[in-house]
Amino acid sequence: ADTAADTATAMAADESGALMLHEIRLQAAQIAADVDVSARQVADNSVAFETIEARLNQMERRIEVGEENMVRVINQRFESLEEKLLKVLAAATTDMTEKVAAATDSMR
Repeated sequence: ADTAADTATAMAADESGALMLHEIRLQAAQIAADVDVSARQVADNSVAFETIEARLNQMERRIEVGEENMVRVINQRFESLEEKLLKVLAAATTDMTEKVAAATDSMR
């Protein structure tokens, strides 16, 4: 009778151990699936980061080009204003020279 009881206990222990082993395998499979999902998410995030980085680089280049264009336009405007100012000064100088000459002639 003791042998039958020992056998029944051993069989129950084997079944319990097999059930626990099965549960552990299921948990390991779930963890592996979670790790796989996480790895895919990391890969997706990496691609998204690279995309964002590329867009930021494009925006930075556009800003640089815009700044270069602004500097060029400002320089052109200053050159144009400088030319106009020189013309006005030349005309004023010529006018004053003519007036001084006329005044000098009238005093003689």
